[in-house]
Formats: sequence, C-alpha cells, structure tokens
Amino acid sequence: MAYTDEGMTKISSQKAQKLFNDGQEVYLLYPDNTEAVMESVDQIEEHEYRDGQFGVE
Repeated sequence: MAYTDEGMTKISSQKAQKLFNDGQEVYLLYPDNTEAVMESVDQIEEHEYRDGQFGVE
C-alpha cells in the first residue's frame, strides 16, 4: 500500500533534504495515508530505508 492523498505533492529524498534545509515544511508520508512533519534531516535515511515517501503541500 502507498500514500495516496492527492493534496500532497510527492518529492524525492534529495528534494526533501534541500527543501528542509531551505526552511520549508516537508512531510514524511506513510502507507496508511498518514503523514508527519519532518523534524530533522536525519530522518530521511531511516524513512527512505523503510520505503517511506516524502511530500510537500
């Protein structure tokens, strides 16, 4: 199952890191259609390892 909320634009992990470093709010997207605000760039690697996706509103 994958994240399917159409209100969120999916982005790559590289783009997530750039936007986060630029001060933009980036979300961790989960397969059950929930999301969480990314709080640290350190979350990218682990979230990606678990097949997580990233997004922006």
